[in-house]
Amino acid sequence: QAMDVSGAWRFNRGSSDVVLVSLDNGIGDIADNASDIHDEISHVNNKTAKNNRDKRHHGHQAMSVMSAKHDSQNLAGIAPGSELWAYNVYDSGTQLYDAIEGAKADRASNQRLVFQGGIQGDWWSNGASQADMQTAIDETEDYGFFAMAAGNYGDKTSVAGIAQAEATNGNVASIGALEHSGAINDVDGITNYDNHELADYSNAGANLTLVAPTDSPSINGDGDITDFGGTSCANPNVAGVAALVWSENTCLSGSDVRDLLTHSAMDLGDLGRDITFGHGLVNAEAAVRRSHALAENYELASFYTNDQFLA
Repeated sequence: QAMDVSGAWRFNRGSSDVVLVSLDNGIGDIADNASDIHDEISHVNNKTAKNNRDKRHHGHQAMSVMSAKHDSQNLAGIAPGSELWAYNVYDSGTQLYDAIEGAKADRASNQRLVFQGGIQGDWWSNGASQADMQTAIDETEDYGFFAMAAGNYGDKTSVAGIAQAEATNGNVASIGALEHSGAINDVDGITNYDNHELADYSNAGANLTLVAPTDSPSINGDGDITDFGGTSCANPNVAGVAALVWSENTCLSGSDVRDLLTHSAMDLGDLGRDITFGHGLVNAEAAVRRSHALAENYELASFYTNDQFLA
C-alpha cells in the first residue's frame, strides 16, 4: 500500500516480456524440504547451484516480495506475471559477472531484464575486472534495469558497491530502506503509520536514487511468512515495480524506466532530490500510469515533466 501497487495492478501484474533476475542467495538447500522451493515461487527458473549457507532463506524472501503468486495465501508478490530467474551469487553458486552475462545470454530478443541486487559490499571485481563489470552493465542499457541495495552499513555519504553505478549508468538505481515509525493506526482495515524515516542502517548520500519499504512480509524457504528487512527488502520492492512499468511499455529503455520511477516518486524530506531519501518513495501506480500514457501517445505524454509540474 505504501507504494500504491494495488493501483498499478489495474494495468498489469507483470508479463512474460519482462524477466525478474534475482542476484541474491538463490534457492536454498533446505533440510526436510523435498523441492527446496515454496509453491508461492514455484514458477522460478533456478539458474545455479542451491545455497546451503546460514542465510539460505534470503533469496526466497526477495523473490517472494517481487513475484509471489496471487493465490489468496495472505501474501502477494508485486509482479507474479513476469518470469523469475534465480542466481545464487554466494556460496556454491556463481560469480556476479557470470550471473549477469548468463542472464544476458539467456534472454529472448524481446525480453527486458530487471535485475534485483541483494548483494552487499564491494562486488565490482566478483568474477571479472571492474572494467569488465562496468562494460557488462553498460551493454544492458536498452533492455536492462538494475535495482541495487544501497547497503546496510549506515554510511550516509554514499551507497555501497555496484549500487554506485547509479551515478554513471541511467539504468541503475540505488535503493535505500524506508521504515515506519510511531504508532500504528487501523483505518477501515488498512494499517497506517504515523511517521516514516530512513532506516539507521541504510546507506544514503548524493548517489541514493530512491527509497522503498523495508520489513515487508515475505515467504522463506520453509513456507513461513516472516518480515524481511534491510535494503535487501527495499530493492526487490523497486524491482517488482520496475517490472510493472516495463510490462506496460516495452519500448522504454532501462534509463527510461529509472526516469519514470524517479519522476513519479513521492518526494520526502527536502524539496526535490536530497541525500536522505534520494528522489523519494517509489510510487507504482503513478509510474505505471505514465508508462501507459507514453505507450498510447508519446508526444502528448512527454509534453510536461514532473519537475515542471512541481515548479
